[in-house]
Amino acid sequence: MNNTVISFHSISRRQILVNLLTVTAGATLPFRTEAALFNNKSRQPAPSQPPVSPVEALRLRCHEVARMGLHYRFGGDTPEEGGLDCSGSVQYVLKSLGLNNVPRTSYAQYDWLKSSGTLRTVGLFLPPDKAIRNLRPGDLVFWGKTYNSGHKVSHVMIYLGQNPQDGKRYVFGARSQKVKGVMGSEVDVFELRGTGHGKLIGYGQIPGLA
Repeated sequence: MNNTVISFHSISRRQILVNLLTVTAGATLPFRTEAALFNNKSRQPAPSQPPVSPVEALRLRCHEVARMGLHYRFGGDTPEEGGLDCSGSVQYVLKSLGLNNVPRTSYAQYDWLKSSGTLRTVGLFLPPDKAIRNLRPGDLVFWGKTYNSGHKVSHVMIYLGQNPQDGKRYVFGARSQKVKGVMGSEVDVFELRGTGHGKLIGYGQIPGLA
């Protein structure tokens, strides 16, 4: 799986949603349009496009949700409620892709990965800077101390990939009502920085997302 996203230089914020995703050999994910569905001369269905991997489908779905202009809403489970919170956005996206056993809260999602054997915890033998370098597109990333949740884990987002031109990394999810992402929304694509998310606790592959 390609771990990069293409350059963000000289493109608009909305173009980022199309250009952020890249797959092997540098090809962008197929955004189907009516013009692409039919051959103009024969009016026959156009040749089918290569299948999209589960991780690529996840990244695409994240960008579709980022386009929706949703607000951060603590406890929000669906867009119909007016917004989503961090773990609600993760659960909503994964359920829309057919993963129906996704826990609701960030700490339950952390335990989900732990019990599935895909979790890697940050600590003495895996410091935060090394953990961030090890991230792969589609990983869930967990933080603590973002608010007084009463649990070790209080925040979660989905890792999307890295821009090879400037080294910036990007995640999808919900942060807060005060922080907006690349599309200007509160449920959006955000730059992953070393500070501002809380204490990095762990990360890992989503169970069932091969």
